Amino acid sequence: MSRNAFYFALMCLVWGLTFLPVKIGSAHVPPIFLAAARFTIAGVLMLLWAGRDVLAVPPAARRRLLITALLVNTGNYTFLFWGTAHAPSGLAAIV
Repeated sequence: MSRNAFYFALMCLVWGLTFLPVKIGSAHVPPIFLAAARFTIAGVLMLLWAGRDVLAVPPAARRRLLITALLVNTGNYTFLFWGTAHAPSGLAAIV
């Protein structure tokens, strides 16, 4: 097995396993809150990881980047978390 195939299989495994914690978490807290908490934590960690490189983003692109992030990540995953709370996690992983 090549290194790329291994990393692809690992990525598929990690991606597929995220739906079970979402299903379990959605049983205890509202799914929208769970999505907001997950992406707030991830966003802070990514900003810390980026460090000073965050300032390299041109000021003209920052608004567009923020809007894109809100629509793609927040909008998409809000519906995904809500759907996972109301459907079997295996079905959500496939869809």
